[in-house]
Amino acid sequence: MQLTALSAFYLPLLALVLLFARPWLPALLIFATVLQGGSVLNVTLDQGQYGISPYNVTALAALCVLAARLFRAPRLDFLSAAPRPASWLLSLYALVAVTGAFVLPHVHAGVPVYLLLNPQGFDLPPTPLHFTISNAVQAANLCVHLAVALFLLHAASRPDWRSARLLWGLGAAVALVTLIGGYERLAHVAGWPSFNAFWMSNPGYLQLANHDVAGIRRIVAPFSEASYASAFLAAVWTALFAVFLLGRRHAGKLIVAMIVVGLALLNPLGSTGWAAAGVASAAVLLVATVYAAKDSACRARVVSAWAALTVAGAALLLVANFTPAGKKVQELASTAIIDKLDSGSAQSRTRSNMSALTIVSHTYGTGAGMGSNRASSYFASLVSNTGLPGLLTFCGMLAALALAVARSARDRSARVFVVTALGTATLAVALAIPDLNAPLYWAFIFIALAYSARPPEPADGHAANEARHSRTV
Repeated sequence: MQLTALSAFYLPLLALVLLFARPWLPALLIFATVLQGGSVLNVTLDQGQYGISPYNVTALAALCVLAARLFRAPRLDFLSAAPRPASWLLSLYALVAVTGAFVLPHVHAGVPVYLLLNPQGFDLPPTPLHFTISNAVQAANLCVHLAVALFLLHAASRPDWRSARLLWGLGAAVALVTLIGGYERLAHVAGWPSFNAFWMSNPGYLQLANHDVAGIRRIVAPFSEASYASAFLAAVWTALFAVFLLGRRHAGKLIVAMIVVGLALLNPLGSTGWAAAGVASAAVLLVATVYAAKDSACRARVVSAWAALTVAGAALLLVANFTPAGKKVQELASTAIIDKLDSGSAQSRTRSNMSALTIVSHTYGTGAGMGSNRASSYFASLVSNTGLPGLLTFCGMLAALALAVARSARDRSARVFVVTALGTATLAVALAIPDLNAPLYWAFIFIALAYSARPPEPADGHAANEARHSRTV
């Protein structure tokens, strides 16, 4: 076992929150999800080295807090505030996935799969299915997410709950990612010392900190690779764009935030996030355009968005075709986007997804068990590992969760932000992130779950005042 340099900073932060600011622990959980490439403790297990992430350490602390609270006041009435049927479907999904992780690799032993433990990925032929440590690890990771969900639901039933703190935690995470990315970009250009080793210390991931696209360095810290970084930032940027179009306040602040997050989104050169942001923001703009027909406040913002889009598109065409930098812009677009659709990598990804569908057929729709098969899309991974039952319960949970947030009594801007962020993140992982338990994606599920939970019934005037504050954003 070995503590990392990151632990010297994160563990004291966690201790301070636990001792002096425990109501902010839910926000810290959301914040910790972006430290995906780092670890606080590295351990050797089964001839391999793995890192315990800040998120997992924070989740363990949250579970201990939950256990202590339930020990002092043993009650389960907080579960009644959970959004239904989303909470039921999440429970069913977890039951299917965890049970399948330990049973299905034995039932369907020998079915050809791309094992998660295979470092070669899709470059080698499939391997006969058998139970591995990754099955147990992935089941444990899902159980950690369930523990966090329970903690958040219990925290939401307490009088010191403020739902806005979750967005503050997300905002702090965005600020950290932006600052790290900005510094690392300047460090690469100016020759300053890089801190990639500090932020990317988890040996359980293939860290792609020194990868270039068209001769331009990808800046991915504190994530392990560009797809994760761009997916997270795409979800936040599109959600800000949706709030700008459909909200009623803070237009100037939202524009500034979109510019900053947009620059951060460009930094990793991640086609996954770019595609997700492009498709999702186009859908948001079309919805807002229809809505603007009956809302004059929305109309002005929609018109300005169309104007900005026209100007930006024209400027990009001018730069690409009539400036010295045009050749580099075209090369970047070709390498980062167009080549992804017709290259060796694209072919191997397509092959892995087709293999995932074959696994569904060979396992009679039950899947190979969570942690068994590597695909290149979240939903291909989901159906090949957890089968049709896992796919249907998980997708049903997402739909029910989005509907519960949309119907909640929260501030309209908060509802728009949460639903759009969850939808864009789902699109991003569907494109190119197969990790079923990626904390950065589950962060948006957690936020939606907590925002759609019904606030507790106030028992007196003080509690009523607390409940009113908890509903503000």
